[in-house]
Amino acid sequence: MQYNFAMNFFSLSLFLSAAIAGFVAYLAYRRREMPGAREMMWIMAALTWWSFSYGVENLQADFDWHLFWAYASYLGIAFVPYFWFLFSVRYTQIDLPAPVQKLLPWLLIFPIITIFVTWTNFLHGWMWSHIEIISLYGLNLQLVEHGPYFWIHAIAAYGFILAGTVVFIRYALNAPDAYRAQTASVLMAVLFLLGSNGLYIFKLLPFPGLDITPFTFTLAGLFLAWGLLRQGLLEAAPITAETILASLGDALLVTDSQNLALYANPAFRALAGLQENEVYNQPTTSILPDWPDIFSPSRGVITEALQFTLSGKIFNLEVQRSPILENQTLRGQIYTFRPLEERPTAPLAAAALPSRRNLPISLLLSAADGKILDLNSEFTYHTGYTREESLGKTALQLGLLDAETRASLLRVLYEKPNISDYTLYVHRKDGGSAAWQVSINVSALSGESFHLWQARPLLGSQ
Repeated sequence: MQYNFAMNFFSLSLFLSAAIAGFVAYLAYRRREMPGAREMMWIMAALTWWSFSYGVENLQADFDWHLFWAYASYLGIAFVPYFWFLFSVRYTQIDLPAPVQKLLPWLLIFPIITIFVTWTNFLHGWMWSHIEIISLYGLNLQLVEHGPYFWIHAIAAYGFILAGTVVFIRYALNAPDAYRAQTASVLMAVLFLLGSNGLYIFKLLPFPGLDITPFTFTLAGLFLAWGLLRQGLLEAAPITAETILASLGDALLVTDSQNLALYANPAFRALAGLQENEVYNQPTTSILPDWPDIFSPSRGVITEALQFTLSGKIFNLEVQRSPILENQTLRGQIYTFRPLEERPTAPLAAAALPSRRNLPISLLLSAADGKILDLNSEFTYHTGYTREESLGKTALQLGLLDAETRASLLRVLYEKPNISDYTLYVHRKDGGSAAWQVSINVSALSGESFHLWQARPLLGSQ
């Protein structure tokens, strides 16, 4: 059989869309270690194939040629909704229940079934009950009547897309300023694709048989390329509030106003000998029956020394109680436990908290004014600055950074809100200096943006 190929504006435009989508897939591949990057890569690879195969399909008029490439295009079409949903889950790092996490790989069965039904359509007509080739302004297009399975596929596909979009919108509404431009670029791309595909499926376009979805890949790809190249998409990865609390190092327990435990970070669970599933929504008197009676709501910050014996070991801790206030209503308490000595006693270090040498130096700073909001005991250990003299001050006011170093750091953060493995020279209270390897992430808690520093002293700088 001899085919007569004729390049046309329609196919040329589709090849351009494929090139842009392929370029975005390459950019995502380069960032493949970041959350959501691999899923973004597979989305754009599938869109690349969809656009390319649709362009090849329209290079000539033979019916069998059109049919083969229509089948082939579903090797990309079928996977786009699934990978979009997976991308939204991975990128936003939403905390899904364990059974749902285990279910995610099994959802691949939907696109696989769609591909099987498509390639066997000639046997049953479940995907398309009727196909014919029509001519439109010199183009040869397929006019199809959809079969019963096509609507099952459409419901599943739009279910994936809408679920992923809801996850993304919820994240965008609470995201700090540093992430809003990123999420906007992704949502705009998805809305373009969703809108154009809906117009085609429900035959709302004035040109029968013309699927404009691949054309929108050009605009969608440009939005995503802008997000990747200019807004740090897949470079500035979001972090959750729970990740931040778990990283602070000190033992931390959060209760509500009725003394029900709401959260305990790994350091506290190690201290109390608790499993994660033994904490949530349990009274403190139930999960900590042998502890002193210190769990009582307070509207002010209270710091006190505590010594008690647990499992034959003596614990000397500083306990700080901080109220959780919402519109002047007491909602709960945050209890922070730290070793009373600068260097913890042997029983405490062995039985409760991880070794100092394995903990990062952690600092929580306001993104608005740079003031230190919280720190862990590793910060005090490595700098000599106490918690009391550090809170409420900037790194410059404290003396941790000099003006030149602070200015250089701010320039780096302006270009890239999140940085990793940045070498920073700091000043200790005793007048010495040290080199730290610092990672800084921007995130939000209760609508306020802040910087989380995680640092480790470089060898020989302690």
